[in-house]
Amino acid sequence: MTPEKQKQQTGFTPLEAFAKSPASAKSGLLQTGFTLIELIVVIGILGVLATALTINFAATRGPRNLKIAENQLVTNIRKIQSYTASSRNIPGGGPAKYYVLKFSLTTPGRYYISGVDSSNNIYDPIETVQLPSGITIKSQNLTYPLLMYAADGTAINSGNINCAQVAFTTPYGKTYMDPSCAFLDVNKFNDPVYLYNVINRSLVISLQDMATQTSKTITIKGSSGSVFSD
Repeated sequence: MTPEKQKQQTGFTPLEAFAKSPASAKSGLLQTGFTLIELIVVIGILGVLATALTINFAATRGPRNLKIAENQLVTNIRKIQSYTASSRNIPGGGPAKYYVLKFSLTTPGRYYISGVDSSNNIYDPIETVQLPSGITIKSQNLTYPLLMYAADGTAINSGNINCAQVAFTTPYGKTYMDPSCAFLDVNKFNDPVYLYNVINRSLVISLQDMATQTSKTITIKGSSGSVFSD
């Protein structure tokens, strides 16, 4: 119906009829969205939820990264033991004579894998392993992040160790541990007296999440070659 015909029948055009309609009827047509107050409330609720999720994620990220670092280190130690037992070739070199792990408090966010081949060529490092974010082997809350023990259980250097190397050799899977990172020296690893003095030791490596101050320890037993974590 055209506006003219409607006006002839009712006396009002559609716009005039709307203007004269009750306020409640008009408000039902006009209020089709959110009011400003409703929008503010919704935004506030979303902000609270986002904050709660962020806090929860931050609280769980550190322990999760610590567990990842622990599993990664244990896996790498066992991988190197397997490489040594099979005399796997050093990448870029010949058959392995030693595979060596190095932990240093001067580079607490990473550790190193090195090797010596059967011709006494040294490959240092073969691989650098970066610890997950926020995880370190150096912390003011850990008195001795690196602890090394002799075969009789005596602490080496009274526990004051800043750098430690663990060397696995073929073909018998013997384990040597040096508390001063001096192993990768041809005059050292070919010296029977030196090797006798550093065999069958144990090393405890402490990893810590700096945000939550929680820690994990990984122990390598030189006498048996076993690896375990707390």
